[in-house]
Amino acid sequence: MANRFPLSLDGTAIKELPSGDNLDLTGSGISISGGQGADGQVLTSTGTGVAWENASGAWTRISTTNVTSAVATVEITISGSYDYYVLRYSGWNAGTSNGYPMFGMTTVGGSYSETIKYLRNGYGGDTSGSSNQYAASGQAYASVWPVARPGSTNSSAFGELHISNVAGQPSIHGKAHIIDDDQSLDLGMTNFVIGFDSPNSNDKIGKVRIKADGSQNTQAGKFVLYGIATS
Repeated sequence: MANRFPLSLDGTAIKELPSGDNLDLTGSGISISGGQGADGQVLTSTGTGVAWENASGAWTRISTTNVTSAVATVEITISGSYDYYVLRYSGWNAGTSNGYPMFGMTTVGGSYSETIKYLRNGYGGDTSGSSNQYAASGQAYASVWPVARPGSTNSSAFGELHISNVAGQPSIHGKAHIIDDDQSLDLGMTNFVIGFDSPNSNDKIGKVRIKADGSQNTQAGKFVLYGIATS
């Protein structure tokens, strides 16, 4: 009886699936209230029925962006209904232009007209180590300079942005690192915090942009956005 689905019914309710049988849903799916759920959701009990919900405490991959040729900016849309997101990036570089990454953000439906404030604390260098601390407000982008700069196509800037999407005071805190081989040291690490200068009471972060400083382009990089269920 393998791969068959004989059911024992009591009126309109399914009472049992006979022992040894398999439920084969190849080419089909489970539909609850007319839907099959979103990517990463699980089927849970609501106490009075069942529903598709975000997995408790789980990371859900929302999007992946791969850059393999020159672009002026990389834009990531913060979609979904999470309060907490993590954007991880790796392999970022501006080719041989010695560019470092800069981060911008805008509200839901915004166009990057808001100004931001940020602070950073980094250490590293091309040939020897040194520290770098900086804070600014009224900016369009946060200049997250990890002291060393990626200066070759072998370089990799990597890190993560933790997005706390609290209405009225959304913020980003994160880490930005680089490693390269065109200088004797070429290592850098930076911690940073970014926020809006004057957020409205309902503002949340809707999009994030990553670009190279100056007129350089992003030549490569992988960007993966996760939503994190907190209950």
